[in-house]
Amino acid sequence: MRNPTGVSFCTVLFFAATTLVVPAATVSAQPRTVQVSLLSDAMRAQVEAGNAHVVGGPRVNDEILRTVRPGVRPGSATVQVAAGSFLVARTDSVSRPASDALRDALRLQVLAEHGPAATELEAVSEIPIDFVEPVGGSGEIRTWRPYVVHPARLRYVDRDGGRAEGSVLVGLRSVTTPGALQGRIGLSIVTDASVEPGAVSFTAEDAEPKRIVVESSLNALSVVLHVHANGAPEDDVRVNLRLPSVLNFENPPRNLQAFGLERRRLVLTVTGAPLTSPVTVSLSAGNATVEPRNVLLHPGSTAEAYVTADATGPLEITATATGLASATAPLTADPPVRYGIAILLGALLGGVFAGLARREQQPLAWQALVLSTLGGVIAAALWIGLSVNITGIPVGKVVFSTIAVFAFAALGGASGSTIAARIVGSAPADRGSSARTGA
Repeated sequence: MRNPTGVSFCTVLFFAATTLVVPAATVSAQPRTVQVSLLSDAMRAQVEAGNAHVVGGPRVNDEILRTVRPGVRPGSATVQVAAGSFLVARTDSVSRPASDALRDALRLQVLAEHGPAATELEAVSEIPIDFVEPVGGSGEIRTWRPYVVHPARLRYVDRDGGRAEGSVLVGLRSVTTPGALQGRIGLSIVTDASVEPGAVSFTAEDAEPKRIVVESSLNALSVVLHVHANGAPEDDVRVNLRLPSVLNFENPPRNLQAFGLERRRLVLTVTGAPLTSPVTVSLSAGNATVEPRNVLLHPGSTAEAYVTADATGPLEITATATGLASATAPLTADPPVRYGIAILLGALLGGVFAGLARREQQPLAWQALVLSTLGGVIAAALWIGLSVNITGIPVGKVVFSTIAVFAFAALGGASGSTIAARIVGSAPADRGSSARTGA
């Protein structure tokens, strides 16, 4: 029997199905209303000042559209927010420490989820960017706020000349009623340091805190992370991460003469975060001698010590202090070949000069040359080993170097007979004079 209306049964079913289903989908995609009076005082002030935005939109290839509508009209009693979008406003430009209760709760949560690797995450800062989303059709709202769990200081890594690195966790929590996200919240992190990844997102299916690795040089005083909501880059919040204070040897020597023949200076400074109070630094060098072994390092200043090697071979000087990253400087103690040659040449040339400068203008006897050379060697040894100047010639501030040793040995060689007299108690010239008188 033919249908007099010409409409098939399947057509009727399709019409009924679309009549029931399509309006429901349309309703769920319709904008929802946020009552301004239900917002927090800080959020409401931003809305009324026209500093709030509606961020987000439908998903495209599993990414949220980063579109920003114009600022909400000041004085608005309600704000229309599309499905999957959020009313967003920054209530401050700097992160603030979380309350003790929140900090303890978040740290327990982080430790439970990330294990012992998260023990370095010591501080919790709230990011004052509020994301408000309507919940259902009753006018209820839910406010989400990001937080950052981070170490008190980044740690020092002895790589590429010294780096600071550490991990931070970026999370999201509801500051109103608990529940699940109905859209996607994206955050971007911009900084002069290196961060990986540079953006994170949260959904109902993936709401766990996200780990971000931060790495920086030690040239700055701190690392500043600029966190902003995707779609509102101008409303960023600063999170300051402190760098470590690192002991540093300033231009340390690489070599020195062994057996105590050379005394080299060590200069200690601090890189990274500056000192706020004096610290005592302990120095050690294995088979070498460091004087003094403890130095006081003041903020904005340097400290000095001196090292001598008791034997040949590689050494490592170490500086340690409480609360500061330690410093090491490799050093090689060489056989004193340079000093030995410099002392012999200086003493010999000094003796030759003294002999040629005698008033009698007599040829230089080999005995006198040997005496002068030995006197120069002894003078240099006493000067280097005991800081005793037996020549009686003022030399000013002692600065040990190859040329200085050569010069002092030459002074000793030129005064060889005088040095011998001081050692044995009488000068050869005096004995000669006595002999001539007796004759």
